[in-house]
Amino acid sequence: MWYFEYSEVKRRMVVHIVDSVVGIMEFDTQMIEYLSKLGIDFVIVANKIDKLNHEQRIKNIEAIQKSCIDHQVIPYSAVTNEGRAALLIVIEKSL
Repeated sequence: MWYFEYSEVKRRMVVHIVDSVVGIMEFDTQMIEYLSKLGIDFVIVANKIDKLNHEQRIKNIEAIQKSCIDHQVIPYSAVTNEGRAALLIVIEKSL
């Protein structure tokens, strides 16, 4: 956490990765609150969506989005590359 408050490196954006199978955990909530408090731009990546069937995916992504009101959530799979283009667009815009 020190990096966010005391580093002299110019921060552009944080990519916070959440396991979409598990959902938002206490640590995730704390990190989102912390980044918001510091005014740091961030995007939430809901990873491992390839492990969920269609119904679970909708349910879990909606639950993550509900927990992260006012913040972008990108469903993502490192296995299938789903969501990769959307994430790259968000990152590119922050540069």
